[in-house]
This record gives sequence, structure tokens and C-alpha cells, in this order.
Amino acid sequence: MARLCVICALLSGVLSAASPGTYLLRDDFEKSAAGGKPAGWVAMSDEGNEIAVVAQPAIGTRAVRLSHTSGTVWKPYLSGVFGGGSDTMTAVDFDVYFTGRFTADAKSFFFIMRGPVDTPYIRIALGGPSGAAPEGRDGFFPLNVPIRTNTWYHISVRIDALSKGESGTYTLIISDATRVMPFENIPLCIPKSYAPSKKIFPAKAEGSPGFTLPEAPGKDVYIDNVSIQVIDKK
Repeated sequence: MARLCVICALLSGVLSAASPGTYLLRDDFEKSAAGGKPAGWVAMSDEGNEIAVVAQPAIGTRAVRLSHTSGTVWKPYLSGVFGGGSDTMTAVDFDVYFTGRFTADAKSFFFIMRGPVDTPYIRIALGGPSGAAPEGRDGFFPLNVPIRTNTWYHISVRIDALSKGESGTYTLIISDATRVMPFENIPLCIPKSYAPSKKIFPAKAEGSPGFTLPEAPGKDVYIDNVSIQVIDKK
């Protein structure tokens, strides 16, 4: 399959010393061993769920598969450790592929950006009944995106630096080979249901992407081509 056009996303939480144009992360998982965990990431799983580098489907030759049949409800969880200062804007990109649709937004695949005190300041459900559903303090709000199975999608989130806190907004862009679907002015908001979890997540998780697949038996999700690029200093 031809590589999808990469759409950059602005978000914060990277080393402020880096200059515009610098890539903090460019991972297509080609250097990770097939059947193993992706190198350089924190992969949290237990019996009944799995994170593994696999050959298919992939854009290139390898991707990361997240699977869940049982075990801890929030696992598997793949956490980046690429965060840093809060005064730099960056571009984050990744591709995602769904083998099935989920029955509830709250029990689907999640893209997460972790903020201060290690709580998520962006949490977006993908592949559920709403297609895409950002979470705020009062739950999920549906965007009604026509996401299909067995298709690669590109996900983009544009956001100011962490210093804007909960008053900030972001733009979510979902694209495939034929469509670009932007959703603007989504408020940043730490959900009420989350408490600090420094004992679970790595110290550098703040400002880094995370991916999780809770309670989704038989519906594997693949991710590929994750990148973080510095765009500008605040």
C-alpha cells in the first residue's frame, strides 16, 4: 500500500532546547525485531493482551500490533518517553489501522497525550461508534467520523504549548488516501476520572504520545510511522 500523506500536528511537551525542524522521534519500527517489543518505548502488557512488532499489515515492512482479549483493563499501553519542556510546539504524526469496529467509544482504541502530574490532557477514542470521540471532563463527545476497517488512517492533533493548560484548544485531523477531515477548537481538558499516576507511567511520559486498547477482544489495532518534530519555540 502506498504511503499515506503525512499531516503534521502541533503539540507541546518536548525539549525546549531543540530547534525548529529537529525530529525528536521518527519511528517506523523497521529497526525493531519482529515478534518483540518496539525499541525505545515503554510497552505495558500482561496475560491476555499484547504489544508486538509484526510484519503485516504495515506501511513498509513492520508495524506495531496492539491486542486485547483479557487481563488488566487499560492494557496494552504503549507509552512514549520523548517529552520534555513545555514551551515548544511540535508536530506529531502516526498511522493507524483497525481490524474491527468497537461497540463503545469508552472501550475502543485511544490516542493519549499526557500532561502535568502525568494525567492525560488529550484523550481521543478512535474506531468506536462515533469514529472519533475526544474526551473532556464530562465524558466523550462524538465527531461521527466514517472510519472503516482494514484501512490506514493518519491522525493529527494541533495544539499550543502545555503552558496554556486547560484553557487551550486543539485541532484533530483524520485523513485517509482520499479524504482529510479536520475538527477545530476542541478544548483541552483533563478528564475527571484521572488521578496522578507517576508510579505507573515513566517520568518522561509527560508531553509524549501513548496508545492503549482496553476491553476490545478480537479487534487488533496496528500503528506505524510515529514521529515528533519541533515546529517552533513559544
